[in-house]
Amino acid sequence: MPVVRVLYRDELVIAIDKPAGLATVPGRRAGTAGRGGAAGGASGAGGAFGADGASASGAASAGLGDEDNGAAEATVRSARGEAEESDSLLAQVRLFAPDALAVHRLDRDTSGVVVFALGRSAHRALSMAFESRRAEKTYLGLCRGEFLAARCDLPLTDGRRGGMRVATVAGSRALPSSTEFRPLEKFAGFTWVEARPRTGRTHQIRVHLAALGHPLAIDPRYGDARVIAARELLPGSEGVALARLPLHAAALRVPHPSGQGWLSLEAPLPADLARCLELLRAHRRA
Repeated sequence: MPVVRVLYRDELVIAIDKPAGLATVPGRRAGTAGRGGAAGGASGAGGAFGADGASASGAASAGLGDEDNGAAEATVRSARGEAEESDSLLAQVRLFAPDALAVHRLDRDTSGVVVFALGRSAHRALSMAFESRRAEKTYLGLCRGEFLAARCDLPLTDGRRGGMRVATVAGSRALPSSTEFRPLEKFAGFTWVEARPRTGRTHQIRVHLAALGHPLAIDPRYGDARVIAARELLPGSEGVALARLPLHAAALRVPHPSGQGWLSLEAPLPADLARCLELLRAHRRA
């Protein structure tokens, strides 16, 4: 199981550097994650879990943070579900912080900053910060093609198998969605990009990049699922350069649940993404 690194901890909050390949929480219900509003699941929405960095307030509807709901669910949970639960980041955090409660979520293959509340009052305060869009999130990713600075405001709606898609016709199921993008480095065939989601729909960054014609370098749902060999980034190199979704939650700024000041958190770039950049930079210099 991946090693969990603590970025910050005090009496009210704990911040973790989530490794790729580990679910933040036990499995969520498909089809409810992308909703905004009072019972939805986005940064700037409550309820079931939503986008990368999505809010987890209203945790009872997500099966978290409610002792009665947890007990009821435990009576019907299958052996497979128990295995999945023990395999989550939340389960690992509770080994050394038993009262930790999930506030938001990153997708399984996204790495980076995840915050957990320590106690009910902290959970309420942090959840409200996400619901009111006071949580400022910064992601880094490697997308395909030469990406230009852009803001994408395409509305999203529920897609197949728990995913999302661009809403083709405005209506009650079209969710306002906004992401600001900024290219940081350009390479042959790829761009290292910064993304700042202003809403928090399920897979929002991924869907918006794909809609703009620049999907993430690997994205089994919205782009190309193939692993990237090192020689594709730097001719003559050996091995696999990248085998997962190249998206990293690099920074999070959120009001401290005590009401005093802000938390500014950063997660270092994982080794696989750092190696990709090294190979691409070496190719650019060649």
